This record gives sequence, C-alpha cells and structure tokens, in this order.
Amino acid sequence: MLFLRSSTGIEIGETDLTIAVARNSFGKLRLVSLHRLDAFMTFGEEERKKTIQSLLKATRIPAGRVYLSLPREQGIVRQVQLPADIHKRLPDVVKIQVETLSPWPVAEIYWDFAAEAPKKDQKVITVTIVIVPRVHLDPWIVFFKSAGIPLSGASLSSVAQAHGINILWKEPKPTIVLHREPSYMEGVFVNGSRLAALTAPSAENTALPSILVDRLLSTAKLQSVEDARLIACGDSEAFAAHSNPPLPLEDAKPDAANQFGPVAAALLPFKESAFKSNLIPPELRYRESRMRLVPAFALAALAILMGSAVLVREPYQNKV
Repeated sequence: MLFLRSSTGIEIGETDLTIAVARNSFGKLRLVSLHRLDAFMTFGEEERKKTIQSLLKATRIPAGRVYLSLPREQGIVRQVQLPADIHKRLPDVVKIQVETLSPWPVAEIYWDFAAEAPKKDQKVITVTIVIVPRVHLDPWIVFFKSAGIPLSGASLSSVAQAHGINILWKEPKPTIVLHREPSYMEGVFVNGSRLAALTAPSAENTALPSILVDRLLSTAKLQSVEDARLIACGDSEAFAAHSNPPLPLEDAKPDAANQFGPVAAALLPFKESAFKSNLIPPELRYRESRMRLVPAFALAALAILMGSAVLVREPYQNKV
C-alpha cells in the first residue's frame, strides 16, 4: 500500500474525458500527470477506443489501478445517521437502507457505502450511501476493459471529490467544489463527514456559481461559510478570475486543481475516508495478478541470504 503504487483516475464529462495519474510512494502522494481528451464523448465507440489506446501508448499511463468518476446526476447519494455501536454490522444494516432509498429495483443497481470511524463515546455516525443504476456503469466497465485499461473501481463525482478533499487537507475547513460543464454545473459542499451536492443547468447564467453556493448552504442547513475553501474546476474559462488553492500533492502544478475531478478519482485507492466507496462489485473489479511479484520476492530473498552470508563469513573464518 505504501510502496510506489500508481493509480489512474478518469472523469467522464459532458463532452470531454480527463485522466490523472497519481502515485503513493512511502505514504507521500504525488501527482504524476494530467491528460485531457477534448470532444471524447462525441466520438463513436471505436474512435473512443483508438483515442484511449493511442494515449496509453504515447504516455504509458498505468493500466493496473483505474478508477472512474461518473457524473453526479447518474446516481444518488444519501447520508443517514446510525448508532455508532452497530459499526461492525453496517453492511447488513445499510443493505436494508438501500432497499428503501433506491428508486430503482435492487437487482438493477450497484451500491456501496462509507462511514466515518467512530470515536470514543460517539453515539451516532454518518453513513454515506452511493447508488447508481447498472445501465450507467456496465457499458463503461465493458468499454475500458476492451480498451486495455480495465476498471478497478468507480464512484460518483461528488463522492470522489469529497474523498479527495478529506485525504488531501487534514484541517477541519469547509470546502466547496464547483465543476462546470457546457450545459450544467455541479456543486459539492464538504464539511467533515457532511456532504451536500447539487446540479443546475448553466444556460450561460453568470450568477450561477453564487446561486449554486447559496443552494448548497441551504441544503446543508447553513447560513454562510466564512473562510471556506473554494475549488473551481472543469471549464477553466468560466472561472478565469478565480485562483484555486494549490493541491497538497508532490509535483502538482499551480493549476492542477482545475482538473480536480480526475485527481480525486486517482486518490480513491490510497487512503481511507468517510467517503471512500467503490460501486463496482468485487467480482467485476480488475485485480493485478500477484504472480508478477514473484521475481521481486525472489530477488529480495536472495539479497537477504547474501547479506546473511556476508555477516557470518568473518566470524566463521575466525573460528576455523
């Protein structure tokens, strides 16, 4: 988990597709690269596949751990308060909640949940439940597998961004993410384990960011948020006057937060948070074969043996 693990995050936009590659080296998170495929969603399936494969060949993007971020409106996110003493039985309890919360039949959905680790004497915990219809995720599972980068995980954009915020910034500070696409804008408000997310049509409304922020605060039942962190991403021209905070990632450029969506998706496998979730069932997740580690373990064992031989050589010779 701590030794040079690379992960690839992919964000599906309205017209474009963006990719981020991150690495966890001995516990330090590093941003390796960012890529954007303009007009990707307007291509046919074969052209999409060729475009992805050409990018993989040209940039050597790691294909072992790939995590997809779907648009928020393709699924639902619900937060429920549950007694902290049932933390160990959450899967069974949440399953009952999903049957109640899902507007789709259970057989036609993928779902997962995440929860904050209960603290001492804490009586209630917040559980974040994520649900997406299979019809939105299954085609991407098939597509990326055929393109040579099979998916190891997937989540909705609002939850992936909340996870990224939780693991990048440790200080308890409210954060708002505004992600703009040509015809709509997503807004995400994160404060500790609390999450609120909304989508509104843009319609070239210049006042939309402030309107969406007000609606987010109303949904979160807050009057105002002073000194909140604001991340504006997606259509960079729409936020030309806003300067994003630098991402606390090694090798991250000053404008890396402009593509915060795929960066957050790439961070999904590295650390735990109150929002870490994976909508792809375990049996459908791509896993790298552990057999590839055999040569490394064999070399390590050989090095240990040689080191031991060097250490005992001189005492043995003196004894003889």
